[in-house]
Amino acid sequence: MLRRLNNALPVPIETDDELKLFLRFHHESGNILYYSDDNLGDTIVLDPQWLIDAFKSLITARMFCCRKPNIFEKWIKFNETAILTRELIDAIWEQKENIVFYEHRDLLLNYLEKLGIIAKPHQLPRVTNETDYYFVPCVLKTPPPDELLIQKESTDRRSTSKLCLTTELRFLPTAVFNKLLAACINRLALPESDAKHLIFCGCAVLDLEGNHTIHLYFFDHVIQIWITKFSSQKEEQSNRLCSQVYAFVLDILANGLHLSDHLKVFFKCQSSQHNSNENMFSEERLSKGTDVVCHCRAGRHVLQSNELTYYWHYAEEDPEEMLTDKQISSIAGNIGKEYQALAFKLGLSQVEIDHIISDFNNAVDRRTRILLRWRDKMKKKREANLDTLTKAMKAVGIDSRTVLESAECL
Repeated sequence: MLRRLNNALPVPIETDDELKLFLRFHHESGNILYYSDDNLGDTIVLDPQWLIDAFKSLITARMFCCRKPNIFEKWIKFNETAILTRELIDAIWEQKENIVFYEHRDLLLNYLEKLGIIAKPHQLPRVTNETDYYFVPCVLKTPPPDELLIQKESTDRRSTSKLCLTTELRFLPTAVFNKLLAACINRLALPESDAKHLIFCGCAVLDLEGNHTIHLYFFDHVIQIWITKFSSQKEEQSNRLCSQVYAFVLDILANGLHLSDHLKVFFKCQSSQHNSNENMFSEERLSKGTDVVCHCRAGRHVLQSNELTYYWHYAEEDPEEMLTDKQISSIAGNIGKEYQALAFKLGLSQVEIDHIISDFNNAVDRRTRILLRWRDKMKKKREANLDTLTKAMKAVGIDSRTVLESAECL
């Protein structure tokens, strides 16, 4: 149809590439909506207000639904949980005043998904029945319970530092967070607690692979993200997985929402308060590699830059030789009281050792952090491997063979 209209012009656009460029220009200008996706590439929305009217008819349908008890119950649930079912969509759009929306309901829903206004939950491979409902983040009203956000380190759970994203002016509209949340709901698994999804106004907890969960929290124009690992073996969080999440979030915000020129990245320690934007350290400052002083506790404490950025920046150097998080966690659990002497031998300073001892009460946590600190320092030299660690253990009198056999590293 578009090609026929174009050919009828006195001076038509000559090629398909130029025609697509024309459409993209007017899309970016806000005059039309055009996407080259497989399910949207054959359509152009000439009046974006049409989509707004369609969405508005759903979220303002209370009076219509009041007159239909079986539908009203579903609308109340939607208003409370932001779960929009196909049955409720059809019931509203089948009305005479909305019939044009009903006739194009699949196309409209595809566009609303594309725009990040609604999100179909991620379909797990083992689930055969297709998910037949959507989340609408902007409808969420219930705040998250505090206990969901408090990071408590324990023997079976560990959390990363907090990745914080905002703009240079420290102004980030709620709509930006809602669109990021929609993208995450579409790609990540939804956990349940007491048969309820852990999605709230300005917050969500979603599942990642390998017993990891991701927390997304929005407070005072700053998006905070942290990842928790659950493990009975005291395993560390996956550096690779955390960095993939970081890349995904940056792609959504920078490219999908066009914030690349204004986005600023900060980090906070895992003990910091979620309802505060204090004690945030910029990525630029941490890239210099200097220590930073954090005031998130009653007294201040010192953090090395790589303690805050480590999990979010994945290094590809020597992946076959470099010790993994699992190996380090297992080895740390089998090293005895000689761990301080081992730390010296591995090149850590007394200041670094003292900081780790003051920050971690559990002996295994201290040993694990020491080994992680050593591995991080030795990455560029490509010496964070089993051979180097074995030599250091032997030098300080640790029975390396027994340790490595117990840790199942031999």
